[in-house]
Amino acid sequence: MFAGSNIPEPLARGTVRPGQIIFLFLVIFAVTGIFAYKVTVSAAPDFRQPAMELVAHASAALLILFLSIVVPDLRRSIPALYSRGAEAMRATDVLAFLAVMLTWAYGAHRLLVLYPVLRWKPELFSLAGYVERVPEISPTYWLLWLLSVGIMAPLAEELLFRGYLMNLWRKRFGLWPGILLSSLAFGAIHFQAAIYAFVTGIFFSLVYLRYGSLWPGTLLHGLYNVVATPLWFGFLILVKDKARIADIASWIPEIVLTLAFFPLLLFFWRRFRPA
Repeated sequence: MFAGSNIPEPLARGTVRPGQIIFLFLVIFAVTGIFAYKVTVSAAPDFRQPAMELVAHASAALLILFLSIVVPDLRRSIPALYSRGAEAMRATDVLAFLAVMLTWAYGAHRLLVLYPVLRWKPELFSLAGYVERVPEISPTYWLLWLLSVGIMAPLAEELLFRGYLMNLWRKRFGLWPGILLSSLAFGAIHFQAAIYAFVTGIFFSLVYLRYGSLWPGTLLHGLYNVVATPLWFGFLILVKDKARIADIASWIPEIVLTLAFFPLLLFFWRRFRPA
């Protein structure tokens, strides 16, 4: 059993506030978004989007790292945040994490959240991430996408949301308010996928608390992003007939995954619940 609520608080001095972190992130988000658009505006259409995401994530990660070095309280927190952790990751924990994340992302979230929305407004088909055929994907597109979601995004997001915001709110309000508030912030930056990201933020928080280090969560975050990417596993679920999107018969894969999600969630909770 691990002491999730008793791991060291890396931001114990209290000179940094959550509002300051959020403000800085919003500035970084805006600046890197504009920078990524400017840099990739002349890129070939077939990989403009992943190139833009890669530039945005990479520049955001570098800026967050820069702030972590120049702000004394953040700099002092780095050794604790990236310590060796309480224990090594077990294969069963990796599998439990991937299983609960995939069944949530492509099962329960889509059946319980997106299906009612699409029955109400089928025109949101594309916004929900569905396509009617698998698009052609160039090797360059694939590589840029994997660099973006597999390396850059996990580094920046785990440091910011679990390392800084969760620990700051955990110190001020307690363990579960810290988990929920940081997960709400994590969900908010994912816009239309806010509910999905809010729940995954809780999962990532529990991973951090389990090991007492950001390394396991960062590695699992990147692994999940690669496995779950719409360029691979996702298209098994995301390809649908738009005319039949409201027909429950076309949601059989989501129903099966949803049925698997709840026992997997219980298993995950038993493995990762804070003491």
